[in-house]
Amino acid sequence: MLKAIGFDLFNTLMVVHPNALNVALGRLVDTLLRAGLSLTPERFLEVHNQCAVSHIKEAKATGRETHNSIWISEALKAFNYHLDPHGEIIGEAVESYFSAFYELSSVIPGTHLILGELKSRYKLALVSNFTHYPACIRILERLGLRYYFDLLLISGEFGFRKPHPSIFDMMVHNLGVRREEVIFVGDDPESDVKGALMAGIRPVWSSYVLDQRIPFTPGYVAYTVRPEEVPGYRISTWNDLKALLESLE
Repeated sequence: MLKAIGFDLFNTLMVVHPNALNVALGRLVDTLLRAGLSLTPERFLEVHNQCAVSHIKEAKATGRETHNSIWISEALKAFNYHLDPHGEIIGEAVESYFSAFYELSSVIPGTHLILGELKSRYKLALVSNFTHYPACIRILERLGLRYYFDLLLISGEFGFRKPHPSIFDMMVHNLGVRREEVIFVGDDPESDVKGALMAGIRPVWSSYVLDQRIPFTPGYVAYTVRPEEVPGYRISTWNDLKALLESLE
């Protein structure tokens, strides 16, 4: 019997404007310049991108989450600034960066309605690969999504990111259900679908963003989707999820 549903966040419940990353990076640089640092914006962004890609690839390989403050700190070394990643200047830069996503994020149509219906029938969990926990919480609150979930597991706080089995194991444990009593819904074939499978959980691939040809949430490391290679169930709309749940029950 199905008792719980886990959800991914970006490209599953919400999307961001295609230009959000550019706006975020612009605010990041502006904050560093206002702090008195002497930087060439173009060169800084080039080095910062290299640092981000390197750390994200390492995080994907090890499962241990990284953080934006580390990327910024390392990039600044190219300009002979050796700043504490946890210091005030970098902290303000991180907040400025994420402020773009607060303003440029929107909920996928029908999401509030489906979550409201599901909340009365199942335990709901949100499991997101998000480096900066406070920013994730703020986005959830601004979009009115936090209320629906019995459990929030954000990689920036938990320490490990999908597809590492530990974050799925923690979801099952904290929800108080067995693995066969939960499904996980997400858009990323690697992190969400294969991650759930490796943890012994039934995955549901949400292809809404792909099918609607909506630009994927911008990131530093892109992934390619081959629909025919994605295992498990597939949904394109929330009505598809309703039909799937009826069949599973």
